[in-house]
Amino acid sequence: MTETAEIARLTALVSDAFARGQRALANGDRREAIEWLERAHRLAPTESLVSLALASALLAGDTARAALLFKDIVEKTGIRDARLGLIAARFLTGDIAGASQALADALSQQVPRADLAALADRVVKAAGALGWCGFNRDGTVAVHAPASMPVDIRIDGVAFAGIFAQETARTADRVTIVSRGTHLIGSPLYPQAIWRVQGFVEEAADGPRGWVWHPNNPDAEPVLTVETRGYRAAIVLSEPEENIPGLPPLARPRVFAVPWSELPYGQAPVHVRDGNGRDLLGSPLFPDRASPEAMRGRASSPPPAIPPVRRAVVIAIGQPGGGLEPRALACSGERLVIARGDIGTAASEWPDHDLIVLEEGAVPPPGWLARLRDAAYAHPDVGTVTPFSNLGIAAYPGPDATRLSWFGLSPVRLDRLARKANGDRIVELPVAGGPCVFIRRDCFDSAEPGNARQYNHGEYAQGSEQLRALCASTSAAGWQHVALPGLFVAQTIDAVPDAAWTALAARNALLLDRRHPELNGKMDAFGQAGPLAAARRRLDRVRWGTAKIPSAILVTHDDGGGVERQVQESAAGHAANGRRAVIVRPGRLPSGEAGVTIGGAVDRLYPNLTFALPREKHALTRFLRGTRPEAVELHHFLNLDPSAIEAVRALSVAYDVHIHDFIWFCPRIALVGRGGRYCGEPAPSACEACVAETGTYLHEAIPVPALLTRSRAILQNARQVIAPSRDTARRMRRHFPGLPVRVAYHEDDRAVASPPPVPRIAGTVRVCVAGAIGLHKGFHVLLACARNARERGLDLTFTVAGTTIDDQSLLDTGRAFVTGPYRPEEAVNLIRAQNAAMAFLPSIWPETWNLGLTELWRAGLRVAAFDIGAPAERIRKTGRGMLLPLDLPPGEINDAFLNAAKGDLFFRSAALRPTSFSSDATLSK
Repeated sequence: MTETAEIARLTALVSDAFARGQRALANGDRREAIEWLERAHRLAPTESLVSLALASALLAGDTARAALLFKDIVEKTGIRDARLGLIAARFLTGDIAGASQALADALSQQVPRADLAALADRVVKAAGALGWCGFNRDGTVAVHAPASMPVDIRIDGVAFAGIFAQETARTADRVTIVSRGTHLIGSPLYPQAIWRVQGFVEEAADGPRGWVWHPNNPDAEPVLTVETRGYRAAIVLSEPEENIPGLPPLARPRVFAVPWSELPYGQAPVHVRDGNGRDLLGSPLFPDRASPEAMRGRASSPPPAIPPVRRAVVIAIGQPGGGLEPRALACSGERLVIARGDIGTAASEWPDHDLIVLEEGAVPPPGWLARLRDAAYAHPDVGTVTPFSNLGIAAYPGPDATRLSWFGLSPVRLDRLARKANGDRIVELPVAGGPCVFIRRDCFDSAEPGNARQYNHGEYAQGSEQLRALCASTSAAGWQHVALPGLFVAQTIDAVPDAAWTALAARNALLLDRRHPELNGKMDAFGQAGPLAAARRRLDRVRWGTAKIPSAILVTHDDGGGVERQVQESAAGHAANGRRAVIVRPGRLPSGEAGVTIGGAVDRLYPNLTFALPREKHALTRFLRGTRPEAVELHHFLNLDPSAIEAVRALSVAYDVHIHDFIWFCPRIALVGRGGRYCGEPAPSACEACVAETGTYLHEAIPVPALLTRSRAILQNARQVIAPSRDTARRMRRHFPGLPVRVAYHEDDRAVASPPPVPRIAGTVRVCVAGAIGLHKGFHVLLACARNARERGLDLTFTVAGTTIDDQSLLDTGRAFVTGPYRPEEAVNLIRAQNAAMAFLPSIWPETWNLGLTELWRAGLRVAAFDIGAPAERIRKTGRGMLLPLDLPPGEINDAFLNAAKGDLFFRSAALRPTSFSSDATLSK
């Protein structure tokens, strides 16, 4: 399934669950509503509207969980409904101090909903406060306190009496409302936050258009004007709309459009301004009907032969709310002018200076300016220099780096390591971009005349588009734009663009593509070639080399699941014994070439330690040998080139093999063949026919006999082969006769308390299934059981605590529910929350362990499973369930569940194993 198809599938599942939850609420069925809304939330945990609906439904019961959800929504979006819910949830839980704080936060920054008043009065009374205050939507102050109580209102420290006018509200910084020396709840009020304007304008074919609202006073109508030379007029806004992408739930923006015919012809720029006279994001506009060729104008002038070195001006640019670190600038040893605004404006104010673009939140290290300048003037044709950072085109550790990737190091330490790794090397870029960019003045001045507009704040409010336009304009004339990977400039702001900035970025991208259509091709070619990969790898190697302890090398796949959990446990064990875990996984170079990536025990923070295989097999061996390995574990080779195992074996360090499945002799890994059934483990010739018909999961073309030969050589030369169950060991010995296999259980089943007997159920019997249920985990068995229950009208339902390969088909039976994904630490509580009478493990392959079985037992459930693999071995040994023949029809499986719920100690069907749900005795086969 493609990524687009998977997103569409997930979106449909979320929408369906959310709609069912809303219908259940409308019908007064809160329990069912919470069940469906919980599923929607698990499928889409970042969707605030889903979280808000779930939190609201939980208010009547689980107020503590509702409070946590409301708090998370408030922190992410700040929407009024979530603030109201947070106040109510904390109040209902008895957290009066928390409710008072939430009320104060809401009132100080937002105009409250009308229905807040009654709740606010209750909070004030419970807290023993004097009263509360806030703004009304019209800008007047609302004071809720006894009439006899004196109140002192001050605007920016000045006493005020009378009606608080809206115009005053727009300009004041702080309003305090005090009685008897104590602030009312909500005081101080912050009018500029309350009357903050968010909006966006762009140039359309028929005129300026956009949207605007007051996020913290959504019921108020913003004041908006359009202005150009000698012309000013009010803009008529629509009624509130709900279809602006990127805005938080329940937003109430108003849209507008101004026809060109209403504006003076040919006048530019065109400003769209709010009630405080500030340009809306995207304003001013420069209407231009010329062709792209005319807009590009003449070619840029070439680089000079001998460039003059100039002083520099720093341009602070970026989203509002950040801060430039003056201490970091002082480390340069030079006096730098800090200009705020866009590149073009600063350049016109400082015509004899080089330019440095610093996004707010950028923290340059000591000596940064001299190093940037040296790189820029070391070659006559270098026009811009971009250092490494944790975001941007020269992002480290990779293109998907985040703003706050410190790897446990300080930014200054990371810069020192970058310098040690890459020195003064430069790497050519298609464009400059990131939180720090040095622009030589002669490069800037050589840009096309038509480019001046592109540096205007209105057209390119974000530095990235300004820089891309500059680079596109000057590259054709011979100017180079380079990265300096030996310098690291950290970005310390982890800001999330709001809807207006997202819209602006999309508009800018279209405008840039219109004027420089060749740029996208250059960017694609740069991404595919990966010219910064070598510099990133050098820095990864230097960082890696800072650890001076011996290692344990663990080879595994990249598919997560139970294998990953065991690898992480092993890594933690080695760490406790003073070894550094070196995890070798499948990886891919920027060029697309396959290989392996080296990672640490609990992270993957070295993505550039990737070795192309088989080409770099010897380099991989040298690197691993340099980690001073004392132990080697082979856990899995799925998706690995065979040379990876060869490179590890070449270390001449004794290695252990851990068996997690049957990839050693089955190209389909789980012994599931024709018809989605257990194959019975036939001779290799039959395996070849099975693979030819059903395909292989190995990413290599290797016949079954060759796979057996290769595996035999690896297994026989291992120090030990370790299996998690006797059943697994027996199967391995069958295919590799004489192979010594040591059994080491992943968990101690004796440490898990025995579940109670299956309760007698008079009504609907609910059966719980846990985990990610795919083909080999028995999805089709589960689906057939649910359909059989529906067709026969049985009082039986199934709940999957987790996910399946086809949730919708299972849900459509009306006899099954799927909670959605969960974190490992949530498993037991989630299973318990399903209130099931028993559990079902429908896996159809001989599993080597199954961690889900332990979680079901810990949740207090007895488990039915097919009589195959390690689960059968464990159930037989503990007596905590029943075993079913692998070929048992769905109807008889359902009958077994119903019989167990009737209290039958042994099942009547002769086909069933005589294993009781209520006995804890160890039973033999």
